[in-house]
Amino acid sequence: MPTIALQQVSSKFARENAARTLDKPVAIRFLVKHLDPAVNERLLSASPAGTVFIWGAKSERLHQTSKMVQREAIVLFRRGQTIYRRGVVIESTFNEALAESLWGSDSDGQTWPSISSSHRSLV
Repeated sequence: MPTIALQQVSSKFARENAARTLDKPVAIRFLVKHLDPAVNERLLSASPAGTVFIWGAKSERLHQTSKMVQREAIVLFRRGQTIYRRGVVIESTFNEALAESLWGSDSDGQTWPSISSSHRSLV
């Protein structure tokens, strides 16, 4: 059953991360060394252009991101009351090494390892 997920992009760290990997696509080849080969293969098969939009959430949000069924969940990103990006989730993973590589750690010293991606334009 299709679902809709709402992701708030409000903190400074979230806005900086969005500028890196959500406002523009990331080449899958840059993610490969951190991905399980099966995940990499699914990303490549779902994204003919070889790029994905990618975002993360803190571990404490894992219960929410697990509700985003791959290829059936639409995710809406908002700042305040404005929806400014959207996409269909094509892959999700829990990957601290990838999160550290993409975004580093926030002011609490935490990575955002609950990671999802979309191949469609998020504008």
